[in-house]
Amino acid sequence: MSEQITVTAWRGKRKYCVAGKAGDSMLSVLLGVASDFAGCGGRGTCGRCKVRYISAAPLPGHADRKYFTPRQLREGWRLSCTARLTQDCEVALHFAQAQRMDVITQDRTPDGETDRPEKIRQAVAQTFIAVDIGTTTVVMQLAEQGTGDRLAEHHFLNPQRKYGTDVIARIQAAGEGKASALREVLLEKLAAGVECLRGSCGRWDAPAYMVIAGNTTMQHSLLDYPLEGLGREPFCPVDMREKNVVICGLPARILPGISAFVGADITAGLYACGFAKRDEICMLIDLGTNGEMVIGNRKRLLAAAAAAGPAFEGGATTGIHGADMVSIVAELLEQGKLDSTGLLAEPYFTEGIAVQDVLIRQQDIRNFQLAKAAVYTGICILCERYGVTLAEVERVYLAGGFGYYLQPEEAIAVGLLPEAFGGKAEAVGNSALAGAVRYGSDIDKNWDTTLQQTGILQQLTDCTAVINLAKQADFEERYLEAMSLHRA
Repeated sequence: MSEQITVTAWRGKRKYCVAGKAGDSMLSVLLGVASDFAGCGGRGTCGRCKVRYISAAPLPGHADRKYFTPRQLREGWRLSCTARLTQDCEVALHFAQAQRMDVITQDRTPDGETDRPEKIRQAVAQTFIAVDIGTTTVVMQLAEQGTGDRLAEHHFLNPQRKYGTDVIARIQAAGEGKASALREVLLEKLAAGVECLRGSCGRWDAPAYMVIAGNTTMQHSLLDYPLEGLGREPFCPVDMREKNVVICGLPARILPGISAFVGADITAGLYACGFAKRDEICMLIDLGTNGEMVIGNRKRLLAAAAAAGPAFEGGATTGIHGADMVSIVAELLEQGKLDSTGLLAEPYFTEGIAVQDVLIRQQDIRNFQLAKAAVYTGICILCERYGVTLAEVERVYLAGGFGYYLQPEEAIAVGLLPEAFGGKAEAVGNSALAGAVRYGSDIDKNWDTTLQQTGILQQLTDCTAVINLAKQADFEERYLEAMSLHRA
């Protein structure tokens, strides 16, 4: 039997005593003390789970030497995710605070109303709940069947964040025996959201059904599908088809996805933006940790995903919103404090530069370059494989929180978007939620009836091909070229 270890943990002035077994990671036993913490899932790559050992500090590891100075190491600073329990000890928590999340719930989709205000009122028509399950946030809206009028909303940070902020970390957690825990914490929060929305209009009748869109990993987790196939080649999902299930006691329609990395949230976004009816060539770009993009029209669509990492969602260390980071980089370029290769001028290269009360370091600039290069290269390759030039793309829809706040001209100035997209890009907000609302408002009273909307979604998924950007022959060379910070 493994030896039990007692950890005395201080979080501010509050003292906790927690226990674990020899060999456990310090982070795993501290999550009960800091259940609101979100990091990289214990991979030692984000540097957010810092602790200072007051007694019995272990020897520093490779990750510790990356994030702490020699003096800090001597003072007992360590990353709790890589530190292992060996003996009773005392630590002080210095976990990074969760970044403030601006949850985008409204949409500006071209075929819908612009920023329709919420209406909290006595519901007289049958209602339903539309859900967008994101890796970071979950948004639920109560809406009227038939009209799609939005009566109330509820949103929360995805509770699975305690197992890692990205889908890869959660896939790994599922492989380590935490699949049931991942599902249960999400279902618990969804059930609380349903109860909140039921009472928001002064009535406690149950909504008739739910319509759920989410990325492939989130929907697999919700449906209790194995996640392992999503984390290794050939990246095969279990089932991407539209389906009827029961979630939190309500009938639920799970919208169809396209591939392991292009999920139902993108299908819903395409539906909301009217791709099923468009003859002109358009592009939908949803930028986050995994940047999905789709090009085409009602006849043919081509999709890809670019691994952008955390740089567009606040970064691992900066805590600055991705759209703000674009503005900062553009400003530093204009001021001459940053050159087109991404080098900060001295003394900023050595000391970093304070912006918005946050210290931005050279490594943060490099992380941004890696992310923006992946997106820009993906856009260019997607256009070429589709058979059009950048200039032939007539409309560009920027989805999600990043796209909502992004200034297209600044994105062009730093080489995130091609210059040919100038004047064509528009923010559409939460297109996934908009698609779920639009779909749900038209569901027939007979839940099992084959719907016209089902046919439209099937049309969208059937006509969408997916390419793996990393396997394109010239991807690496073009990716390195796209690291440069200039108009392209």
